[in-house]
Amino acid sequence: MSGVTFRPKVAGVVLAAGASNRMKRIKQLLPWKKTTLLGHAINQLLQSGVEKVFVVLGANENIISEQVKTENIELISNAKWKDGMSSSIVKIIEYFEEMNFDFDGLLIAVCDQPLLDNNHYKKLVMSCISQDRIIVSSYGDQVGVPALFGKNFFSELKELKHDYGAKSVIQKHLSKMIQLDAPNGLIDLDTMEQYNHYYTAFG
Repeated sequence: MSGVTFRPKVAGVVLAAGASNRMKRIKQLLPWKKTTLLGHAINQLLQSGVEKVFVVLGANENIISEQVKTENIELISNAKWKDGMSSSIVKIIEYFEEMNFDFDGLLIAVCDQPLLDNNHYKKLVMSCISQDRIIVSSYGDQVGVPALFGKNFFSELKELKHDYGAKSVIQKHLSKMIQLDAPNGLIDLDTMEQYNHYYTAFG
């Protein structure tokens, strides 16, 4: 119908199932601002305009779930977390199907990019102009998460294998990709040295 604005129902998910082996600590629970790295990522998504926020847990699930404020979010358990990030993406799509959730898009985020704020997530949601678009974060010559996948790509996300995340789906549909500049997203925290440096400066 002409003149009708597409207002997408977007789900936001924080992939937080990893064991953070390089940290030798539970990365998700490291302090950031007045909460944790995971709590901070959840807060940014809650302020982004998404319809609902999900968190996928795996390693250290019992410990993490006890320390996460579950108001307005839903926790999902990924028993196959050792298979990598792809398994968590598959899990969230399967969960949507099981629960008969009908979303126009899925915004995928992680908890170790704390310099990204809700303004960037809002731009991702606002850029979801149809179910046939992929909106990615651009860091110079790289693209990646946070990324929003329209519903038309859910079936492909469900078939992901190995620990490559959703990069294969992005590469397959470059003509349907929208890039949003996110230089702060280039900073992800994989070691305690990185965390201590950025926590001192920004945390």
